[in-house]
Amino acid sequence: MTSLRRLAMLALCGAFALGGCGRRAEPTNNLAALDRQLAANDADPAVTSAINDPILVDRNLANQSNRNAVRTAAGPAQAQYPPDAGKAAAPPCAAAPLESGLGWARRLPPEFPVYPGARLTEAAGTDAAPCRLRAVGFATSDPWDRVVGWYQNRGAAAGYDLGRRTREGDQILAGTKGDQAFYLIATPRDGGTEVSLIVAG
Repeated sequence: MTSLRRLAMLALCGAFALGGCGRRAEPTNNLAALDRQLAANDADPAVTSAINDPILVDRNLANQSNRNAVRTAAGPAQAQYPPDAGKAAAPPCAAAPLESGLGWARRLPPEFPVYPGARLTEAAGTDAAPCRLRAVGFATSDPWDRVVGWYQNRGAAAGYDLGRRTREGDQILAGTKGDQAFYLIATPRDGGTEVSLIVAG
């Protein structure tokens, strides 16, 4: 009986040995197997699906992606009145009617003429008492820094107290001297600069 038991054990061991002959061990340098082990991609079907599925795009929604993005204003923002504006009288020039016409550009003070080589696009002004105001708009092919620098040098040479800042991409230069003032807005554009110049006094 022991020999029968021994024979059965040998037969069983032989069957296991022969069953393993057809299988090859997975090589240790198999990158796909290593990747599955490290990332556990084969363990979670949701992760596997998310990584392998194509990205879907809804063409109807693609143009709405920046619907709530901040955009610059079409023109310069209107200045707000100071908090006590209701108590004080309006500035004397606030009610002065402006007359339109390109001839007002020739009546700018000599310290602040239209930029050399610029193309005048609009002009307005008034000589109504007590206001003397000129406003011009023009475009030039020069970059904004050259235009602002030119007016900054002219304002300093004429004795104006100057201030300069950037607001939403516009370059602003302003200055005062006694009861005279000027305000320049230079807007960079492709191939040049658009300028608004206001001179009072």
